[in-house]
Amino acid sequence: MPAYPPDRHLFRDLRFSMLRAPGEPDRVVMPIRDELRDAAGAPSLGALAVAVDLAAAGVAMRTIAPDWLATAELEIHSQSIGDPACRVAVAEPALLRSGRTTTVFEVSVRGLASEEDLGSERGLDLAHSTMTFVRISRPDVTSALEHPTEPTEPSRVDFALPTSGLERPYLDELGVRTVDARRGVLELPADEFAQNSFGSLQGGIVATLAQAACETATRARLGRPAKATDLSVHYLAQGRGPYATRCALLRGDDRSSVHRVEIRDIPTHALMATASTASAVVTSGDTLGA
Repeated sequence: MPAYPPDRHLFRDLRFSMLRAPGEPDRVVMPIRDELRDAAGAPSLGALAVAVDLAAAGVAMRTIAPDWLATAELEIHSQSIGDPACRVAVAEPALLRSGRTTTVFEVSVRGLASEEDLGSERGLDLAHSTMTFVRISRPDVTSALEHPTEPTEPSRVDFALPTSGLERPYLDELGVRTVDARRGVLELPADEFAQNSFGSLQGGIVATLAQAACETATRARLGRPAKATDLSVHYLAQGRGPYATRCALLRGDDRSSVHRVEIRDIPTHALMATASTASAVVTSGDTLGA
C-alpha cells in the first residue's frame, strides 16, 4: 500500500504541520490562506474541521493502540468571524474519555498572527469542537502504516511537499459541484485527494460537505452569501464515492437557516452521515475588514 497520505492529498495542500512533545497532545498547525476563507473572510469551518479531526485522531491512535479508529461524531462551533491578522490556525485537543468502545475529545482552535505566537496565550478563539471516535479492528489496508507511539522528544511533521498548496478556493480544489442549489444538492468525486487511511472519505471532508451544502441552500433561499456557524455531524457508514449531499430546511428566517444534511455514497445509495447545521447570511458589516 502507498504511504498515507499520498503525494497529492488535502493534508499536504492545506500545508498541515503536526507538533508533538512528551506529555502533551499533538497540535495541528494550518496556515490560513485566502483560498480557505469563507464568504465573511474567516477560515472555512469545514477546513477547520479537517484540522480538528487530524489533531484528535493522532492522540486517539496512541490511546487505543493496537486498534484502529473511525470518526463517529464531530461537532464544531464558530466562535468568531475571525480577524484578517490571523494567518495561522492551531487545533489543540484535550482527551475527555477513553473507554472500551469510544474515545472523546474536545478540540479548541485558535487563530494566531504567526507560528511565533504558539507558545503564548495570545490568539483569537476561532472554533470549539467535540469529537468522538469508535474503536475498530485494524483494517488490512492499513497494515503498511506505522501505528503512532508516544513521543520521547519534541518533533514536527510537515505534510506539505515542495509542490503542495491550494491553487483555487478550498471547495473548488476538492471538486465540489453544485447540482441543485435550493435543495443543497452537491456532488464530490471519488478521489484519493480526500480519502482517509482506509480509503473512505476523511471525516473533516464529510463535515466540509455539510458546511458547503447548508451555505449553498441558504444562499439560494435568501439571495445573499451565507456562512456556516455550527455543524454537528453523525457518521454512519463508509463509502467509496462519488458522494452527494441533500438539505432539508428545519427552521429559517430572513437571516439564518437550520438544515438537516444527508451525505450519501452515490453508487450504493448508502447514508454515510447526517448533519445538523446552522448558517447565517453575511452582510457587509460581518465581512472582515469592513
